[in-house]
Amino acid sequence: MANDVRRHYSRYVDGNAARTLPVPEREPARRPQRTTKRPPKKEKYEKRVVVRKKVSLLSVAITIASICLAFYICISYVMVFSDIIVTEKQISSIQSDIESAKMENEMQRENIDSSVDLQEIYDIATKKLGMIHAGKDQVYTYKNSRSDRVVQYSDIPE
Repeated sequence: MANDVRRHYSRYVDGNAARTLPVPEREPARRPQRTTKRPPKKEKYEKRVVVRKKVSLLSVAITIASICLAFYICISYVMVFSDIIVTEKQISSIQSDIESAKMENEMQRENIDSSVDLQEIYDIATKKLGMIHAGKDQVYTYKNSRSDRVVQYSDIPE
């Protein structure tokens, strides 16, 4: 029978059809027995408490330091953000001042331009000061082939 059992439980199957194998009987599952834990001896227990208190104090110190660092970073962020907002308000205030100054300058320019009367200037120049228009024989033309501007160091030749 041992030979049959081995044959039926082999991993390889001969032929093209798998044979049905008998299902082996299973043993009932064993439940692990509960063991009662004995309380640790006093000496070991006292040592563990001391070690835990040291680790506990260290972890509390690290946690407090982390919270303080996070709080400092948050306050720094809020302060920088408020500085940015104040700076943006100052920039907008200065820009509005610049715009108002430009408008005021433009208004002053228009007032100046409108106050100048070219006909009055012509009348004063010709009647009071005796100025006249230049005649054709008084206007000299000069061709300069070197540059676009003319610098006069002496009288222009005729």
